[in-house]
Amino acid sequence: MIYLNGSPYDGDGLSDNFESGCSTTVTSCTPRDTDGDGIGDWRDLDTDNDGIADKTETDVDTDGDGTGDWRDLDSDNDGIFDKIETTVDTDGDGKGDWRDLDSDNDGIYPQRLRSIPS
Repeated sequence: MIYLNGSPYDGDGLSDNFESGCSTTVTSCTPRDTDGDGIGDWRDLDTDNDGIADKTETDVDTDGDGTGDWRDLDSDNDGIFDKIETTVDTDGDGKGDWRDLDSDNDGIYPQRLRSIPS
């Protein structure tokens, strides 16, 4: 059990209640550990263990799948894990590759590439 006060314990800007999966109306609960590393999300600086800090990913849901980027292993749903894409901005458009559907700016999206027969 943890006791929550709503402030960001780990300093990532996300409230402890939000990260832990606990309701703001309870004073204790069993916390969520998204990546199974033994560190509850409310204390974990990289909740999904993709190498991108929660503070960078924030609670934005890039692909609109209902899972915030800080818990989403493929934030832009392009079929390439965030751990591989990282925060690099390959095409220099101001979006890190983990949030960019066309990270090399060639007009061909990775999902489309997978469907083209070789």
